[in-house]
Amino acid sequence: MTWFPGFELPDRRETDEVPRGVEGPELERAFELSPAECRYLAQVEGLAPTQWAELPATERLESLRELEQRLAEIEGRPAVELRAEPLGPGRCGYYDSERDVMVVSESLLLDASPLEAIDTVAHEGRHAYQHYAVAHPEIHGDPFEVASWAENFEHYLSAEMYGYELYRNQPVEADAWAAGALVRGIFSKPEGA
Repeated sequence: MTWFPGFELPDRRETDEVPRGVEGPELERAFELSPAECRYLAQVEGLAPTQWAELPATERLESLRELEQRLAEIEGRPAVELRAEPLGPGRCGYYDSERDVMVVSESLLLDASPLEAIDTVAHEGRHAYQHYAVAHPEIHGDPFEVASWAENFEHYLSAEMYGYELYRNQPVEADAWAAGALVRGIFSKPEGA
């Protein structure tokens, strides 16, 4: 493993060359939604681009909280508290498993498009699900995947320490990036499509 001094995690908008966020059949199946679940998520008020443009930041945050509620319901886990805080450049958000809190960057609430905020909530919500599945393995259909998540949490590879490629391809991140890309895709479609 190589340590890269001064490594800065690229902004997701700059690194998502693959439209669906991940490559490989083993990663694409990591997170799936039924057509009914996609419709259920798409009905969150305020997340369609035209609606988002009309909302103040406080109402945008409420829409993201509703998205987190619905994702948690679909995944069979408790919803986590969602906060907006100022974060450094290139940081979209994080999930704090010890406090069971998701934090999104305040800057996402100021974006003209809701897509990065949606992606971040789905990505960090998936980390909440992974932690919940490790504690309650019966909720996830693949015990080997849960075991890989537990092992990965014990030996997590930060991008700053190990480089972006190793960070992105570890089990918990590959799964979370797939979740973010899939949910983002629901809202990327033209309205009415």
